[in-house]
Amino acid sequence: MKYPNNFIAVSQGLICTVLMSYSVISIAYQDIETMTKKTLLQQLTKDKKIKPKLYFENESLRLFGEKSSNLSREKTEILDALLIFDKNFGSTSRLDVALMNSQLHLMRLDSTQFNDNYFAFLSHQGQLSATKKVDINEEKLNKANILAHEVCHKLLINKVDEKGLRKKSNADETGRLGYGHSLLPDWFDEMAAVICENQYLKTDRLSDLTGDFIPFSQYLNMEHPVMAQQQEQIKALMAKMKQQLKQKSTEKKDDTHYVMVMDISEADESSRLAVKFYSQTALFSQFLEKKFGNNIFKTLTEKFVQGINVEHWIIKQLALKNTEQLDAMFKIYVMNYQV
Repeated sequence: MKYPNNFIAVSQGLICTVLMSYSVISIAYQDIETMTKKTLLQQLTKDKKIKPKLYFENESLRLFGEKSSNLSREKTEILDALLIFDKNFGSTSRLDVALMNSQLHLMRLDSTQFNDNYFAFLSHQGQLSATKKVDINEEKLNKANILAHEVCHKLLINKVDEKGLRKKSNADETGRLGYGHSLLPDWFDEMAAVICENQYLKTDRLSDLTGDFIPFSQYLNMEHPVMAQQQEQIKALMAKMKQQLKQKSTEKKDDTHYVMVMDISEADESSRLAVKFYSQTALFSQFLEKKFGNNIFKTLTEKFVQGINVEHWIIKQLALKNTEQLDAMFKIYVMNYQV
C-alpha cells in the first residue's frame, strides 16, 4: 500500500500525517469540529516553522518549549522519569524533548536544533486543551504523568539503539505502521513506559486487572491493541481514497494533500483489550521483579539486544515448560495481589 504525498487522516480528535516514507511524523489531538478541511490544510501546510526556546538543560536532558510556556511541571515529570528509567534499564545519552502548546504547533515544529533521537509531544497545557472535545477525564489527566510514560517509550528505543539493536523503519514494505521499537515486542515497549508512571496511574491500571488476563501465548507475541485498531482504520481509509481517485478524471500534482475522516469507537473490543493489555503489563512488570530481582529489566534488555528468545528464557528461568504453566503461575500471583 502506497500513500500519496502528505496524506492526512483525521479522526475524532486525532490528526495523523503520513509521508511517502510510510513513517508517522506526528500525532496530535485537535478539535476539528469547527474547522473546515480547507482551513485544516492551510494550518498544517504553512511554510513557517516554529522554533522553540531552550527551557532547561543538564547532562541528561535538554527541554524546549514555546516562548510563553511554563514547563516546571513537565521538567519535574521528565527528570523523575529519567531517574526511574536509569534505575531499571540503565542510562542513555542526553534526550532532547520539545513540548508544544497546541497540536498544530507540534506539527510545524522546527526540529533542526535537536539531536537525531529527539522527542516531541504536547505540553500539559496542550494536553488539557486536547480534552475539551474528546472523551478524556481532565481530573485524571491532571493527576497522571502521561508525559513520563511517553518519554520512557522513547528512552527504551534510544537505549536499545545505542546498544546496537538498530530500529528499522516505522513501517514495513506494505506500509503497515509499527509501534515502539521495531525489533522489540510490544509488551516490553509498553512495560518500560508503565514502569515510569506515578502511583496514581499504576493504581488505576492495576484496579482494572481481574483474573481474566490475556494468555501469555498471546500476550508475549501480540501487537498493541490500539495500534492494531488504527491499522484497520488506515487500511480502510486508503482503500476508500483509492476508489475516489479512480472516479476522478483530473490529474493531481504530487504535492496534493488529502484529508479523510477516521471514525474510531472507544467502546469496541480492541479498546477493552487495550485496557487489559496495559493492566497486565503493569502487574507483569512487578511479577518479573519479584521473581528475578531489581535488575531484571536490564537483563531482559540485554537478552533482546543479543537476539535471545526472551519468552523461552523467562519460562526456563522459572523452571516451567510452557506458557500455559506461566499462565497458572501468574494467575496465582494475580489472585494474591492487592492494589
